[in-house]
Amino acid sequence: MSLEGPPVEADFNDHNESFLVTLEYYLVYDKILTYACKHVDAWSNALEPILIQNEAIRKCWSRVKVKTRLFSSLKSREEMIRRPSPDEKGWILRCYCGDITEDIQLKQCSECQVVRYCSKRCQRDAWYNYHRWSCKFLKAAVGSSTPHHVKRSLCLLSGLEDYMVSRMRGDIESQILTARSKYPQDQDRLVVKVTINEGEVSVRPLRDYLFLFSGLSENEVVDRLSSWPDPRGHLQRSFFCSVIAITDRYSSQQILFSPRTALDMETVPTLSRNRRCE
Repeated sequence: MSLEGPPVEADFNDHNESFLVTLEYYLVYDKILTYACKHVDAWSNALEPILIQNEAIRKCWSRVKVKTRLFSSLKSREEMIRRPSPDEKGWILRCYCGDITEDIQLKQCSECQVVRYCSKRCQRDAWYNYHRWSCKFLKAAVGSSTPHHVKRSLCLLSGLEDYMVSRMRGDIESQILTARSKYPQDQDRLVVKVTINEGEVSVRPLRDYLFLFSGLSENEVVDRLSSWPDPRGHLQRSFFCSVIAITDRYSSQQILFSPRTALDMETVPTLSRNRRCE
């Protein structure tokens, strides 16, 4: 979906429903959501004559507006928690040492390709303090190809995951009971998959998602997650961990490790320490 050109001049009379359906699917990406937030009022004015006549477009536009505002609120809350470093292209996850190095000069972790550091010393200190736990899982949270638009959307995806898990807790617990009977040997290693766009959940064993973890064995994934201090109790639940799925309008799915857990592994220990020092 192209983001070029002045949106207020878009001709909604041609292919307007197709445009709105596509927009609704891609609101899970930070760049698309930011664009939609900026122009939602102009689009409302442009669509007003059409909405009176076309019920299908009116319903679709109503969903887009609700999601735009909800997703924007969830993203803002996550960004306040994570304290990311903003730049003109969005936000980056960087070291919290207090150095004022400009973002363009920061060096990226070569493994996860998510976190940036102001110096080799800062990177080494972060590794021994917490990044050794989070690195592989941040990589799993953005995908093996580390697409730029997913890295920039981690705060948004974390907020969406948290919202969906809370909203669908009853359905999740019901499916976990079923999965425990279906996979008796995996009762302590059940993974909840949250399909963000569709609002659906499913539960399967961890072994079905090992492809996310860059060659780690099932026991290695369990050991690394279990070694993490887990300050917010992510592993003290009725399921072992969660993954998210992003579905596009053509039903193609991208599955990622929990952005919420991966970001907590990276940011919560540091932020907690900083708060104690304030």
